[in-house]
Amino acid sequence: YTEENMDRRYGLRHDAKISAELTAWWRVARRVIEAAGLPAEEGLRHDEYHVILGKVYKAMVEDWDEEEAWEAVEDDWESDSDGKATLSPRAFMDGIFELADVWTESTDASEYVRFLRTLLEKLTAVGADGRRVFVADDEIEVGVGQPEALEQMVAEEAARLGLDEDAVVGAADASRQRAADGAGAGAGAGGRGAKSS
Repeated sequence: YTEENMDRRYGLRHDAKISAELTAWWRVARRVIEAAGLPAEEGLRHDEYHVILGKVYKAMVEDWDEEEAWEAVEDDWESDSDGKATLSPRAFMDGIFELADVWTESTDASEYVRFLRTLLEKLTAVGADGRRVFVADDEIEVGVGQPEALEQMVAEEAARLGLDEDAVVGAADASRQRAADGAGAGAGAGGRGAKSS
């Protein structure tokens, strides 16, 4: 990375479209917290972090091993939590941004948006209440989050719909915005493994 690229990458964290994707991740993370019977306002605890990042790890690595996944996610927790008992929404979204930063090749905001959106869609499903929830671990295909796999998924969806890839991404943008408008505003991951390409 050049210093110019590092500055550009840092600036991307505050890009409006990237922030919207990170907020979508937090909304789904809130459901994990709420499912544990905890108030989401207190942040993401260790156990719930492991639930989420374990899924991310499985999607991002080619050779998934449960024990290695646990260790890698634990390393990420130590880094992201900075010794605190919980992660704030901002800290969680910073960690997810870091994941995107590691796995994207350029400093183009649209690449980050596509990566974040497509990975979240691979790890979630729309529940009976119309809101996204994380799928069970056994429903996640190993390596499905790798950029090549994500790009292929967008291309297949575009071909299925008879649209170009930008139209598929644009339609997803519009759908996500409608869902966000209808759901109201929600609240505001370094180590090895999923965050290390």
